[in-house]
Amino acid sequence: MKRSAKIILPALAVAGCLAAAWVGPWWAAACFLAIWYMLMRYPARPAAIQGGLILAAVFGVMATILLLRDSTGLLDRTGGLLGGIPATGLLIVTVVIGWITGLLSGWVGSALGQVVFEKK
Repeated sequence: MKRSAKIILPALAVAGCLAAAWVGPWWAAACFLAIWYMLMRYPARPAAIQGGLILAAVFGVMATILLLRDSTGLLDRTGGLLGGIPATGLLIVTVVIGWITGLLSGWVGSALGQVVFEKK
């Protein structure tokens, strides 16, 4: 793969994932990543690592934006219901969930790409 493709393709994946997560449900970004890695025919390990990093970053950015917009203290109250977790703790939990979801969606997309585009 060319050097420019190593920068442009993940940047396009981040942009598409962010757009899918912003306008759709939370799992739309994972579906986008799975389809992306299937169509790009990435190997399993790089797809899983990139998918995890991309979705963790996207979920982290979105959670930070929502945390900064929260003027009602709803996140602090939600953390209180979960055993006294502060709002920043909920942000960390969101990033970890995004990392695991991205890891799995990248791996699934790579596996689907190998099955769909298998040469017979």
